[in-house]
Amino acid sequence: MLSMAREAGFEAALIAPEEVPVDGKYRAGCEENRCGRYNANYACPPDCGAVEEMAARIRGGELALVLTSSWPIESYGDTEAIRHGTEEHNRASLRLLDALRERGYEGFMVGGSCCDLCHPCRKTLGEPCVQPERRFSCMSAYCVDVARLAEKCGLEFAWDSRRLRPYGMLVLRQRTYF
Repeated sequence: MLSMAREAGFEAALIAPEEVPVDGKYRAGCEENRCGRYNANYACPPDCGAVEEMAARIRGGELALVLTSSWPIESYGDTEAIRHGTEEHNRASLRLLDALRERGYEGFMVGGSCCDLCHPCRKTLGEPCVQPERRFSCMSAYCVDVARLAEKCGLEFAWDSRRLRPYGMLVLRQRTYF
């Protein structure tokens, strides 16, 4: 699993879901609408679920594959490069999730940013989500303390004005057959 993640371009680590640090204070960034998607995206608050529900989803997994990637940016004002980096991080995460599903795992993705599978999100049009099985919420919506998570996993976490390091994870269970 770790070698698959590395081949997909990630630095990665495995952690037990109950070890993922969750703190409701990280929902504040969502509620302040810093990214502009609060109440405008099915994968974002308030639609994605309460803090306790999101934590329970993570805890319901057997293992969490923590993923980070690195992307050059001019600065944190370089919104196009940031959008590109997080989009590529999320697309690679979804491809990895699909590959793991082929190997007998089921689970979901916690994105390096909020869901951007549809432009615009159907919520803004008053329509139902057309990709509910692929939809993903971000680390902030799940209230994950990314700095503590990175430390627990032995992964680098540092603010760098010239480098974007999105974090995400796949929460997985071994598929059981009857």
